[in-house]
Amino acid sequence: MERRLTPAILILGVLIFGNAAPFTDALAYSGPAAVKVELLPIYTDTSVSSGIVKLLRKGDMVDVEAETITPEGQWCSVRESGRKMMVGFVNCEALEFSTLSKQSPGEMKPPSPPPKMEERKPSARLIPSVPPKETGPAPRPGYLLQALWDEDIGRMKDLLGKGADPNAQTSCGTRPLLIAAKKENTEIIKILVENGAKVDGRDKYGLTPLMSAASVGKARNVEVLIAAAADLNAKDNQGITALMWATLKGFADVVETLLSNGAEVNAKTTEGLTAQRMSQRIIANLKRSLGEAENDDEKEDISRNRLARHERVFRILERAGGE
Repeated sequence: MERRLTPAILILGVLIFGNAAPFTDALAYSGPAAVKVELLPIYTDTSVSSGIVKLLRKGDMVDVEAETITPEGQWCSVRESGRKMMVGFVNCEALEFSTLSKQSPGEMKPPSPPPKMEERKPSARLIPSVPPKETGPAPRPGYLLQALWDEDIGRMKDLLGKGADPNAQTSCGTRPLLIAAKKENTEIIKILVENGAKVDGRDKYGLTPLMSAASVGKARNVEVLIAAAADLNAKDNQGITALMWATLKGFADVVETLLSNGAEVNAKTTEGLTAQRMSQRIIANLKRSLGEAENDDEKEDISRNRLARHERVFRILERAGGE
């Protein structure tokens, strides 16, 4: 499937320029698709930080219903072949469709018929609640991911002790440490790092665990990652740093933590924006929205909950020499 928008562009469009419309459109083609990667998680929502419903294997068949574009990429809502109920969401780029191009309704051709029942490969089974205990080959990545979702520290240690790869990547390029960075439990991060997880390991968009933690306001996780020697000034594919992610989301405590540990306040994105410039544009956009608000509840939400947060971030950046 053709990639259209990167996460950074989407975030900047929504937060800086105020375009809050959902990036969702129905596929002109809907029908069977095959999994083309070795391991494909089905998530409960359009985010790798949501839970895993089950894992699909290469060659498994699903029926695609719609496509959603979010800051984390392109997601397809799917159901298992032959069933009516939707299972969850998968990375669209990990699927192979019967047709490679979208068509307008007038040009639509019927999709290729689904394979006969006897030719279909069995659907993926639910992830076992208890990993296999036999010794030998390293446990499959899915077991470690499930233990991470559940914040089951004992099982994580057991799996890592048996050779589970702390740097294994999903079809979205997500690594265990990137997921752990968004969790509440800092112990998970420490366990992964102690077992060889790359503290600056990136996903396909260039996001590091530090950026991941900063983008959701997990200040304690940011501190743990900094203590593990995370690169404070690393940039993702659009030149956005952890400091910029915290600025975009209005997390003043994370901004302060990063700056006090040496983050570069005037680093620039590929578009030439600094964190201070981002902050200025967000505040201007919020003030415009405040002036256009139609009722007191909406005004209260903007002024107290959002504008106040971003104005605090702006003052912190200004004191640190932001330009």
